[in-house]
Amino acid sequence: MADSGNVTQFNMVDAQADPRYLITFLDAGSTVEGIQRVKRESPTQLDLEIGHWVLEVGCGTGEDVRNLAHIVGSQGHAVGVDVSGALVAVSGTGGGGWTV
Repeated sequence: MADSGNVTQFNMVDAQADPRYLITFLDAGSTVEGIQRVKRESPTQLDLEIGHWVLEVGCGTGEDVRNLAHIVGSQGHAVGVDVSGALVAVSGTGGGGWTV
């Protein structure tokens, strides 16, 4: 990934000339084994089960909230919120037990 942006600007994603750099950074980070391990272990640490409701604050591209929705199933609900309209726009429209 070419360095064409500032990865410290997640509090101002929508003010960036091209927020795709930060989105690409998030996607690339998801491929790091240490981050993948934390994402696999987090639901256990949170003691999430079918039927639970979960809120992810700062959901970014929505990848994690979609995975959490799978864990809580159709009896539960997963909601993701983010201050960035650009990130919410790439997160999808919800459905399948999750909302952004």
